[in-house]
Amino acid sequence: MTYCMSNATASPTPHAFASRVTTSHRGIWSPSGAPRGRAPHRLLRAVSSSDVVKVASEAPAVRSVLGTMTFGWKFASAEVGRETSRQLLQTFLDAGHSEVDTALAYSGGETEKIMGDIFRTHPELLQRRMSIATKANPWPGGKMTSSAGQGGLAPADLRAQVEASCASLAPGKVDLLYLHAPDGATPIGDTLAELKRLHDEGKFVKLGLSNFPAWEVVLIHRKCAEIGLVAPSVYQGMYNCVTRACEPELIPALNALNMRFLVYNPLAGGLLTGKHALNTRESEEGRGRFTGNAMYQDRFWKPEYFAAVDTIRAACEEAGGGLTASAAALRWLYSHSGLDGAKGDGVILGASSAAHLEENLAAAAAAARGELLPAGVLEAIDAACEVCRPAAPPYSRGHSKIVV
Repeated sequence: MTYCMSNATASPTPHAFASRVTTSHRGIWSPSGAPRGRAPHRLLRAVSSSDVVKVASEAPAVRSVLGTMTFGWKFASAEVGRETSRQLLQTFLDAGHSEVDTALAYSGGETEKIMGDIFRTHPELLQRRMSIATKANPWPGGKMTSSAGQGGLAPADLRAQVEASCASLAPGKVDLLYLHAPDGATPIGDTLAELKRLHDEGKFVKLGLSNFPAWEVVLIHRKCAEIGLVAPSVYQGMYNCVTRACEPELIPALNALNMRFLVYNPLAGGLLTGKHALNTRESEEGRGRFTGNAMYQDRFWKPEYFAAVDTIRAACEEAGGGLTASAAALRWLYSHSGLDGAKGDGVILGASSAAHLEENLAAAAAAARGELLPAGVLEAIDAACEVCRPAAPPYSRGHSKIVV
């Protein structure tokens, strides 16, 4: 179930959201609640996803972003060394895409170093139209960043992370800098003040947020205006066809602030591919990111998610045409979700091989051509989401230190 603007009164369902409406009757929402440049739509009415997307397919396509978390990562489903990483980057750029996402936390800083090595030895890649995003993280004591130094978003730690990223990435600066998650030990005002200094020094161009609660996203926008810091223009968060905690309040908040939404875990860490079995944490094609990885096990390795995969896979088999569960999950995000291509929303696609990436990009291309999922598959996905709802992880990870 999703929502479109209307003058009729209705009560929202738990996962309903106000953003997935067609461009024919949807404006960009301002913080005051009135869409810019269009007549105001005051209320919501519930409609089916299929009712909405028949018109929404005419809207600009949701974008694809290359996720680099697998570069050098021991939890990838296959070893992704420097050459495989280069192939992934080349495949992505050759397909006509341009946004690349990384983070200092990935592989303890090795991911950024691999990317920098690729850029130095293949300078022609830097001549391509490409935008690079990275993240500064709040995790102190080397957690997730053992070889990259101290984490944390206190001013000195934040600066050290940004300078480390700039040193690793050959361009010397990043186009988009995220705060990877809130730092519960640091007031957000201290972090933003240091970001202002870093931005003034030219260390990054755009600011983004990841894993923050909706209320703090709004607060940060206000604080940025107060100190003259560029406001966050992009949010990166967890979202997939059976994990929709972001829909009730985050997506409407992002629309109100005119922030792009780039989503990670579109396949629930690979679980939605159907290649895993509940009674083992070993993938049929390799270890995958669940073996020995408590974070991903806690996030998705649950009976409800495996039941959801079975439901979606059965519906795909009944629909025929070779549709797989993973393709259906990706196409749901591109064509049937709360993402809005007109606003620049996108899906972060990770991969452990060029063939894997091409498969994911094919699903994105099908959506770009306006190909919609069969009604039976959409119904199965919604049913699977309801099964997962009690076990689904939250979209945010705490909040910054509160200072009264």
